Amino acid sequence: MKKILGILLAALLAVPAFSQESADLTLLSSEDGRFSLDVFSHFGWGYGFVKSDDFTPKGSGEVFVNVLKLKVFPVQSLGFELGADLGWRYVGSKESAFIQRDHVVHAVDFSTIFRADHSRSTVSTFSINVPLLLKFKAGDCSIGAGAEAQFNLTGETSYYYRDEDTRVDATTSKAKVNTFTYGFVGTIGYNDFSVFAKFYPKNVRFLPEGSVDFNLWTLGVAYGF
Repeated sequence: MKKILGILLAALLAVPAFSQESADLTLLSSEDGRFSLDVFSHFGWGYGFVKSDDFTPKGSGEVFVNVLKLKVFPVQSLGFELGADLGWRYVGSKESAFIQRDHVVHAVDFSTIFRADHSRSTVSTFSINVPLLLKFKAGDCSIGAGAEAQFNLTGETSYYYRDEDTRVDATTSKAKVNTFTYGFVGTIGYNDFSVFAKFYPKNVRFLPEGSVDFNLWTLGVAYGF
């Protein structure tokens, strides 16, 4: 997962440089602006709000970079946007450790397995996200709503803790994840800047049946080029 996260971060850093070198990131477009196919159109970061009966959440969110975006507006102000993003999503806790047993992820109180403090654990996924939005535009402003399919490529659990004066660095394990999940998306934008909200219901969990259960909201910002 660290290698994959490194690739994602490198892509995020490379996009601004690429956009400066390239005068146009649009592959195809119509003269009236009602159709376009763009690459590396935006990147975003969101903070996660988690609700769970299995653990106390702390520090969750997601990072993503767009790879491809198709815009089709049959009407000048109303149309659809279909995208493909590379995303890294994580759920964190400081009181519980995410431990895998038989490919199922459990949340175990840190105090029952380590005599430690200053601990943290995360469960994360790397995925290809495909949002489909119905979008309304009025001048430089836009409002969008729709759904997002997630094709989860890999998952990981990790934790670290401090035992007295010694820090035990993150211990990671590859996690089994469900290949396909989905969520709901809403956006409000002005020019190249937008605010987005996402909701991932627990009945479409990305972890296998029997794992920790939670609802996840994400509120964040995205910036386009």
